[in-house]
Amino acid sequence: EDHCFRAEPARKDHPSLAGLHFVPVPDRSLPDIKGTLWVDAASQELRYVEFSFTRVPRDLAAENLGGRVEFSRLANGMWIVSDWRIRMPRITKATKQMIPNGPYEDVILVSGYFEEGGQAGPVQSHTQVVAASPAAPQPTAEPGSLVGVVTDSAGQPIEGAVAELESNRRQWRTNARGEFRVDSLASGPVSIRIFAIGLDSLTRAVEIAPRQVTQQRFSLARPAQRLDSIVVSAPEAPPLSARMREFERRKNAGFGRFIARDQLAKRENSALADVLAAIPRVRMVYLPKDGGWAAASSLPPSWSTGKDLPSEDPPYPRLCYMAVYLDGVRMWSMGNTRPLDLRQFQVDQLEAIEVYRGPAETPSEYNATGSDCGVVALWTRER
Repeated sequence: EDHCFRAEPARKDHPSLAGLHFVPVPDRSLPDIKGTLWVDAASQELRYVEFSFTRVPRDLAAENLGGRVEFSRLANGMWIVSDWRIRMPRITKATKQMIPNGPYEDVILVSGYFEEGGQAGPVQSHTQVVAASPAAPQPTAEPGSLVGVVTDSAGQPIEGAVAELESNRRQWRTNARGEFRVDSLASGPVSIRIFAIGLDSLTRAVEIAPRQVTQQRFSLARPAQRLDSIVVSAPEAPPLSARMREFERRKNAGFGRFIARDQLAKRENSALADVLAAIPRVRMVYLPKDGGWAAASSLPPSWSTGKDLPSEDPPYPRLCYMAVYLDGVRMWSMGNTRPLDLRQFQVDQLEAIEVYRGPAETPSEYNATGSDCGVVALWTRER
């Protein structure tokens, strides 16, 4: 666990709220957050959370960095973020001579501070209550909704399939009935991609009608082969190697995403980029100069403490690229080289894959400089 919790006494201005204070564990060396979750003592509903940052430079500790997020319940039972604010330093990089006639060193400077926030409230539409920001620009046409059902070629619903809007890469997963729902879509044509592990992906243009629910069925091809009944006896599985025992240990810890050999066997004809694209909060980034693909997390580029990428023509997208390890050896991390092209790794040559999407998930053995944006750890086949 990364945080410790303790009960917080009620405040005089909010006597009906009970607090749950959280702080990083004492040996946590990375920047993190601490704060308090304030819960209604009677209904046990979360009302708001206050937080601030830890492990920041001493001169920033007194600048009231942090924020607050409030939650409200709508009449239809849905919850929204009704008010939020955050205060952060504006960071710049510079090269300075720290001592006379000494070497020049890269330093981090605070050029100022910025605060952002917003409020949202209930707006009554003709069919349902939705959340809208008063300051947001109003679309020219009212939005609509999309309800989809994803099945295989035999018509069986697929649980855990991913529906992704190609315009902004937002994703939804199907439930046990193969269903997903997307609300507040701008009316007009949208392109949506459906994919699931072991199946062919499908991209379709769907026309969203204003103030209506558009229904669609998506069928993904599932390779099938009918075989005669046979009896197979197999020897006991060989014991795990030392590196796969470590893989299983990290998997059982519950952090990150893990793809084992039996899952990879179903995707051996797929590209590694397609396998990683099915993992939430992992972006596959096209490299215009190389024509290849790199992996990036959903963290902003400023999260990484590594150096900027080299200037190229065309330039690489400014994103938070994930470090890549092969058989425990770091192959690439945020530094002064171009992002690593994942096309050089073949799925049928891999034994297992580990994916950590940020510092909160990354275990200590991978938590090195340049790994702030997350880690993709590849393990080759064991012969």
